[in-house]
Amino acid sequence: MSITLKSGIIGAILWIVIRLSAYYLGVFQNEVEPFVFLNMLGVTLAITFGLYYQKKKDGSETNTMLDIKNGMKAGVVYAFLVSIFIYFYYQSINPGYIKTKLAEIELKIDEALADPAEVAKIRKSNEGYEVLSLAQMKNQMMSGPKSFFAPGSTMTISMLALLLWSTLNAILITIVFRRMIFRQ
Repeated sequence: MSITLKSGIIGAILWIVIRLSAYYLGVFQNEVEPFVFLNMLGVTLAITFGLYYQKKKDGSETNTMLDIKNGMKAGVVYAFLVSIFIYFYYQSINPGYIKTKLAEIELKIDEALADPAEVAKIRKSNEGYEVLSLAQMKNQMMSGPKSFFAPGSTMTISMLALLLWSTLNAILITIVFRRMIFRQ
């Protein structure tokens, strides 16, 4: 198994352990931002360490595309493992997070629909709402958040974001390594 694959696996396992530890310790229960940033840091470090040790092992026999590919190996493995975990986390381990977020959104929608001026503004901005009752409007307004916060959607969005971040990091870290650390 290559060094970059190992770094991606180790980074993903570390993030999963931190996420589970925070859940069981009751830290940041209904917040996602710290874990998103920690996830970005994790994939960046996995790519950095994996590429660094892979380049030290390979020496100067690699080219830029091979370095980017090696960096992407760590990032793709990390993204895949973390995204699968995120699905199971929101599906089985902490489904309360999704319920809490949907309840918050439903409360905001209820507040908006309780104000006749706001209802008129909503109906004016969306022609489809003009003939709907308030209950029908609420159902339609809740359909977007329900699909967005579903575990499958969360997994897909996480996978896409991590793959994009991995690609950018692999390119930038390769450039930094080739220009500053392994001068070629």
